[in-house]
Amino acid sequence: MCIQVRIQTYCTGLHKNDCQGYTQYTPDATPCDFFLWGYVKDQVYVPPLPASIPELKVRIRTAIDTITADMLQTVWNELEYRGDVGRITKGAHIEHL
Repeated sequence: MCIQVRIQTYCTGLHKNDCQGYTQYTPDATPCDFFLWGYVKDQVYVPPLPASIPELKVRIRTAIDTITADMLQTVWNELEYRGDVGRITKGAHIEHL
């Protein structure tokens, strides 16, 4: 499976039996918010900054190509862990999570 399909799968919540118990309408609970956008920005906006749109597009594609299946699995595991903690604490604030 190509990286774009894996990322799309993770970011739309179509993983692990269609994310049983996953609220797909919660914008702050997606793996993309936890990982993808921050990772890509950290890889793309490194000095010297892109001088043109085509250069920016190349950097974005390059950053996405560096994402491995292991990285995505780690992100997914962390999301599941955070969800478990949230369920156990009934949504209470957790320090240092």
